[in-house]
Amino acid sequence: MTRTLPARTASIEFGKDGRKRWARIGGGILDCELEGIEGRQPGTESWIDNVKHPVSSRLAAARATRGAYRDHGFTWNNAGRNGHYSSFVWTGP
Repeated sequence: MTRTLPARTASIEFGKDGRKRWARIGGGILDCELEGIEGRQPGTESWIDNVKHPVSSRLAAARATRGAYRDHGFTWNNAGRNGHYSSFVWTGP
């Protein structure tokens, strides 16, 4: 990197409800929501298994219902595009 971007404090919210997952960073920095693609059994997600991913080998197939980021001169919106989610556990010393 040739340029260091400034750090600042912002609220972070994330949650889930059924097949929906979301994350928001205060001040309009991030507003993302995914909805899992319904599986064969009503109310369940479609899963992609045996994935070589650093966080999980099992990912739910999803679609972004909201997907906006705006900060440090970058702006993108991925609403309507594909996505995935999975549970994971972070541990440390």
